Amino acid sequence: MAKALWICYFGTALICQWLFYHFPKTFFAFPVNVGLLLFLTVGLWVISREKRFSPFASHLSSLSTTYLLLTLFLGSCLVQGFTNLPVTGTWWFVAVLTALVAHLTLVLFRGLSRPRPYKLRFTLVHAGLLLALSGGFFGAPDTYEWRAIVTKEQPTAEAFDKGGYKTALGETLQLVSSEATFSERGIPQDYTAELRTGKGSTFKLKVNHPHRLSWQDDLYLESINTTGTTDISPYCIVLWVRQPWEIRPMDRNMDAHCRQCPAFHTRTIPYREKRKKEESNMITWNEFAEFALPSVLLWMAGAIAAWKGRPYASVLLTVAGLCVYAAFIAVFWTGLHRPPLRTLGETRLWYSFFMMLSGILTYAKWRYRWIMFFSTVVASVFITMNLLKPEIHEQALMPALQSAWFIPHVTVYMFSYSVSGCAFILAVAGIIQHTERYLPTADQLVYIGTAFLTFGMLSGALWAKNAWGNYWSWDPKETWAAVTWTTYLLYIHWRFNAHRSHRLSYVLLIFAFACLQMCWYGVNYLPSAQGSIHVYGNM
Repeated sequence: MAKALWICYFGTALICQWLFYHFPKTFFAFPVNVGLLLFLTVGLWVISREKRFSPFASHLSSLSTTYLLLTLFLGSCLVQGFTNLPVTGTWWFVAVLTALVAHLTLVLFRGLSRPRPYKLRFTLVHAGLLLALSGGFFGAPDTYEWRAIVTKEQPTAEAFDKGGYKTALGETLQLVSSEATFSERGIPQDYTAELRTGKGSTFKLKVNHPHRLSWQDDLYLESINTTGTTDISPYCIVLWVRQPWEIRPMDRNMDAHCRQCPAFHTRTIPYREKRKKEESNMITWNEFAEFALPSVLLWMAGAIAAWKGRPYASVLLTVAGLCVYAAFIAVFWTGLHRPPLRTLGETRLWYSFFMMLSGILTYAKWRYRWIMFFSTVVASVFITMNLLKPEIHEQALMPALQSAWFIPHVTVYMFSYSVSGCAFILAVAGIIQHTERYLPTADQLVYIGTAFLTFGMLSGALWAKNAWGNYWSWDPKETWAAVTWTTYLLYIHWRFNAHRSHRLSYVLLIFAFACLQMCWYGVNYLPSAQGSIHVYGNM
């Protein structure tokens, strides 16, 4: 019965995909989306209260349905991640998301009505996920984007959507002045455009600092016409985003907002001789080896001490190595006048640090002597990569990276990657020789890693909203983040039954870590992602 129901449901989605191709998103704009949301919520509430023991309700809220929907969602994201095909705009994907929202809603309702351990944690996790998923799913039909070319010669009163269709703006815009600042290497550091409305008021636009035009309209500076100098540009491209379901206070005083933001004070002016002289005495990337070598030697000594059953000596030596490594990061940060998080090499710097930190924490709690050796080897590999392939490390920070979310987003991601790396090491060890302690330990590490990964995705979404007008745009990097996150969720639910095949659990962990590597740097080599703003070479 259940299989027949799913076959009919997804078969209908495939038939609609074949007949109509694109899903008519605009048809489900307000008030249709609100009506469907209320109908779905009330209907599932009635089912959970009155028909909780029916075969339909039991199957829709079962773990088998969780496995099915997460797998289908994962497969859809993988197709888009490798090919960059518009999978998210298809009938199939909408059908998967609809079923996932319904399943999550019913699971939440049934969980609230039953006594269960960790009920508060269960409620917060599932309610938060449902809120984020429903907000994006049902709010998308009312979100519109237009781009307008604003010049000095005459006011602009029209804009164009992604399909090239022209529409009239509710306000005229005219460029007053614009400026671009570049570093000595030609990397853009700052874009600023001053615009005038038809009512005579003026405001400034900067990347990461949109202008609140009305309760539902925001303006973003997408680009300005430059010639590689700081000369005034003849035009700029403004992104007009309408999101009526977003509620936040008006913010017309953009200058004051910019001055309050810590990222605003990042160096965005050309290098001056006085600062050059000061920076000549600071630690640079050229001194990395002088700090990396002692750190690796101390970590190796700590691994040997752990293997010989000397935990206190192991912890002391490893922490000493971490302090030396952290000292380089601190002085390097000071010399750059920005967080060293921009390039791929700089993220490897942080990953090596967090890998050893995760390794020593895992050893201190569970006493796996060999974990220190593996952590040291992994950290040393990334350090060696930085030594053999040094990248450009300069003070220039692109405008999109000058955000208050930059530091928490990247550092949280790196810590999540390192904790997941320890779980991966346990999975590899378990494949070689299974031990009953491995999987429970891996479970705890996955819980921590997935929690930090979720926070990293949330902070990235808030950052993307300030920079580009949308919380989520299914960019290749974002798609692979969704792939990684879904895979770890699939592992967590798979492990709810402790009697599952341990080998399949290890394989799932290894696959999840492989997806994580694709999300981190593997996406840089995909042809479908070469135009992505998240690729390190484009940042």
